[in-house]
Amino acid sequence: MKRILCTLLAALMLLSLVACGGNNSTGNSGGGTSNEGRELDDELVVAVASDMTSMDPHVGKEISAVVVTNNIFATLLAKDEDGNIVPYVAESWEEVDDTTIDFKIREDITFHDGTPCTAEDVAYSLNRAINSAYVAYIIDYAENAEVIDEYTVRLNLKAPFLGALVNLTVPFTAIVPKDLVESDPDGFLAHPIGCGPYEFVEWKNGDYCKLKAYDGYFLDKAKVENITFRIIPEAAQRTIALENGEVDLIYDLAVNDISILESNPDLQVYQNESVTTWYLALNTQDPILSDVRVRQAIAKAINVQEIIDSVLYGAGTPANSLIPPSVIGYPGEDMPYFEQDIEGAKELLAEAGYPDGLTLDLAVAEDVTRVAVCTMLQDQLKDIGITVTLTTCDYSTYTFRANEGEFQMMFFFWICAAGHGDYQMYSLIHSSQQGAAGNRSFYANDEADQYIMNARQTMDEEVARENYRQLEAILDEEVPTVELLYTTLNVGATSKVENFIMDRAGYHNLETVVVYK
Repeated sequence: MKRILCTLLAALMLLSLVACGGNNSTGNSGGGTSNEGRELDDELVVAVASDMTSMDPHVGKEISAVVVTNNIFATLLAKDEDGNIVPYVAESWEEVDDTTIDFKIREDITFHDGTPCTAEDVAYSLNRAINSAYVAYIIDYAENAEVIDEYTVRLNLKAPFLGALVNLTVPFTAIVPKDLVESDPDGFLAHPIGCGPYEFVEWKNGDYCKLKAYDGYFLDKAKVENITFRIIPEAAQRTIALENGEVDLIYDLAVNDISILESNPDLQVYQNESVTTWYLALNTQDPILSDVRVRQAIAKAINVQEIIDSVLYGAGTPANSLIPPSVIGYPGEDMPYFEQDIEGAKELLAEAGYPDGLTLDLAVAEDVTRVAVCTMLQDQLKDIGITVTLTTCDYSTYTFRANEGEFQMMFFFWICAAGHGDYQMYSLIHSSQQGAAGNRSFYANDEADQYIMNARQTMDEEVARENYRQLEAILDEEVPTVELLYTTLNVGATSKVENFIMDRAGYHNLETVVVYK
């Protein structure tokens, strides 16, 4: 297979280049409120739910970090609003054969410190991601990246891979300046320098992060000069801040606040189907949860529809796979769902040696909606004799402790940013990805690993799907995770905000946004 893709129409892609596939939609666009005649503001204030975990794109993969770093760094490729792969740092690429891809790097790119971006930086960045304990899962289908000449990089794959190009649009493969990172990798965690539309200004832990538009950006300069990300953990407080005009955009809009915004002519709601799966990770190395009967009992105790109706006001659908339905490789609607069976769950616990019940911990990062979901899970598990101790902590602490295997049950959501099933299954299930890479169940099964690799090393979507169907049969029996639901994506804004483009993964790029006073 050999193909050359060039950027003859690059100028037409500038506004949509890093939108990452949206189908953007709004609920109430302002009830007639018009921005005509208003003066443009030079600052956009965005309320986010949690603090950044790291400013290094090859370390801070959590959404709390990526919503910021995605505006600082650029990736080799990007997606347009229709989900098509388009050039970004690479102006063209050639698939030399099934396992070799050459990328031609733009020659007009500079990092925020003014140094040029060359093939050395690109190859270094890709190799650094390949070897990162945090983000390797997104790119370790590649053996390595090598420099061919000053502006040409070759990516050598271990085997043919359906997602080889689209994975290079994910923010965790961002390009970083080689010399700077090598000279001070620890400093880079808190003071990043990229080549994206915005440059870093200041980060005050637990409070805010400030960015400003980079004058030397290789595409059109960002529309808003300054962005402030304010950390407001409580969803209700984010909504209040929007109503009071303290912020212009709020991420993680609580579903019960949607009607509040829709009834206000000065506010608007952006909604879209997400590519996010909410699930429970069950620590299979825990002495109690190592018994598959206990894990099966937990799955049988849960009524997902009750959670959707009671906590999410109907904003979600039950999940039957870690792979969302809109993603390449989704095993299909005919795959079984976990169904509540209280008596069956009690029988399983008795067989496992717990006829009188047991006590387990359930951990979740601080967030009003997710804590509410876990509280309902706590109530449902009580019905089969499992007493649940609920543990909440800030996102950074929670993630660190989960990576270390300190919890028995963990509530997580996983965003399928690449849009294909490998991003979910390899990351969350493959035995090589235990801990920080994503497999917080610490699950290991050779047969499951083989199905994942079969799906990973094919260029045929149907072959991949069939392998995921076989994999699901194993997971439904062994229950390292309990898939809960697929969510919608909700963002709130004032009517003064225009040209906001939603990203289905939640990694919204803000360079097109304008805001009025």
